[in-house]
Amino acid sequence: MAAASLAVLLGAVEARAQPPEDDPQAAFTQEEIAALLSETPSPASADLVARFRGLIFERNIRFIPGQDARLQQAVVAIAGGTTEVGWLAAELLVRLGVGALRVTELGQDEAEDARVAGARRRGSIPELVAYLRELNPTLRIEVHDATPRDVPAFVKGASLVIDALHVGAPRSQLPLHQAARAARVPIIEGRTLGDGARIVRYEPDGPSRDQVMGPYARDADPMTLIARAAAGPMPDQWGHYLATGPRRAAMAQAALKPSAPTAEAGLAALLADAALARIVGLPGLPPAPKLTFLDLTEARFHTGTALRPELWMNPAALTYAPAESWAPLEGKIAGVIGLGAIGGRVSVLLAETAAALAPDRSWGLRLVDGDKYDWPNIQRQLGATTSTIGRPKVEVLAELLKARGPRGLDVDARRVMLDAQNLGSLLEGVSVVVPALDVFAEGERARLCEEAGTRGLPFVDYGPFGRGAAGGVFPPEGERWSTLTGNAPEEGMSDVERLLRHSLMLSGGLGLHLGYMGKEPIRSQIDIENGRAPSLASSIVLAAALTAHRALQLLTNRPVPSHLSQLDPSVGGRTRIYPPRSNSALDRWALLRLAMARFKPKR
Repeated sequence: MAAASLAVLLGAVEARAQPPEDDPQAAFTQEEIAALLSETPSPASADLVARFRGLIFERNIRFIPGQDARLQQAVVAIAGGTTEVGWLAAELLVRLGVGALRVTELGQDEAEDARVAGARRRGSIPELVAYLRELNPTLRIEVHDATPRDVPAFVKGASLVIDALHVGAPRSQLPLHQAARAARVPIIEGRTLGDGARIVRYEPDGPSRDQVMGPYARDADPMTLIARAAAGPMPDQWGHYLATGPRRAAMAQAALKPSAPTAEAGLAALLADAALARIVGLPGLPPAPKLTFLDLTEARFHTGTALRPELWMNPAALTYAPAESWAPLEGKIAGVIGLGAIGGRVSVLLAETAAALAPDRSWGLRLVDGDKYDWPNIQRQLGATTSTIGRPKVEVLAELLKARGPRGLDVDARRVMLDAQNLGSLLEGVSVVVPALDVFAEGERARLCEEAGTRGLPFVDYGPFGRGAAGGVFPPEGERWSTLTGNAPEEGMSDVERLLRHSLMLSGGLGLHLGYMGKEPIRSQIDIENGRAPSLASSIVLAAALTAHRALQLLTNRPVPSHLSQLDPSVGGRTRIYPPRSNSALDRWALLRLAMARFKPKR
């Protein structure tokens, strides 16, 4: 494995004995890469690993002193590593800086025997390991047997366990949870359900899964077990009715339908954030018997003790709507302007969701970006690995889209930087716009959003805010971008003020995230004047899942909620009815002044 990865890495830096000063490949020499991949580290390699981690993970949010040491020492065990959710959760944990992973295919045979249509898999365990090593050659990774007999060894000594098993493998979940309980290891369970995803955290000293899910008989019929696994904790009569009463069959059948890849991405983001919070001791999603449900159709969090069907069987859902409801997608073009952290992930999620739910529709993606991948991009950008450093982003992502997208997808990749001269041509023929520009490129964003409004094009703007995400859909019939934010393109305000105005509008005042983002040690990491701010891969993926889901709702003429949302796993969520008040109002002006004082540029 190491030899194969080494060959790929060395191939990327071959014939560059004297790279130019601005060449991103100059960050590491061939000898240093070989040392990183070595299975017998030398004493000198400790400094190299520290330099690698510092470069790659420098923009992860450091909530508390010693966080990187805790993450590097943590061992996270992921059951169901080849499911789409398990694969992506593993990827995000590596991008967040976790030092060691254990993976297993537990439950794969069971899910396949059940003929589960929604059991999407990215690849095999060896392919997963190779991919994760491409993200971080210093990663320690263990592969365990995929049998219930191996579960105690899989759990022993782990910092926590992630249960990413597919809902169609209920009999594999029982030994996993029992082993984690016996070893006193916390376990975080996640399941997708239509356009949503639910997550439950079980603590060693709290209620067990058996206690909150009701009797879990080994000889129960598979549909009952699947219905129970989909419903989640059931401390009240309604929950038991869902899993055992007349609704049992409907619940099980709904659970076995293919989930939206956007929901899988949202769930993986929540699993990764919950693992991060548990490892470093941060506030997070509530433990059992409560569950948290991410509803992408409404862009909301729901926290409670039973999963009610009106949350996941929404008639506007992408997954439960009839096939003909995807007809409006035919011939449409989604324009993703900027292929960094948000744009790259959104473009692939759009293609994957259409491939899963509307594979026969012909439509297009216009990708716009003139940049190349650099080493720090590995922390947060899909497509950025140790073997793609120095390659154009549009080129790498076009390859990913060809592999993962539907047959009828037309990819129009344009390697250009957005400017006033090409803005009109880049939006020509586009149906929906995703302004996924760099967070500090607020002047360009203002021009792009104003031009979209002028052309009558809706745009979707979600972004990462601390550990969560915030944003919404901006229809052409609503207030103009300049009115909502106060960011008129022609006005000579600084990018600092533009960024703060934009953030205040999306997150509603000071937002949920500023309870911790405005305090040390995070506050000192924010250098708006020089374009540097912390970011988390998990919050980026959550924002991308919301963006892609919203864009598909618009492309298929489905109803879109008229509110802006902010979701934060540490404190919950909130929504505001659209349109919000503009920044010209006195209270908005006061909040802006306060925010500018809090994040005063460094000198």
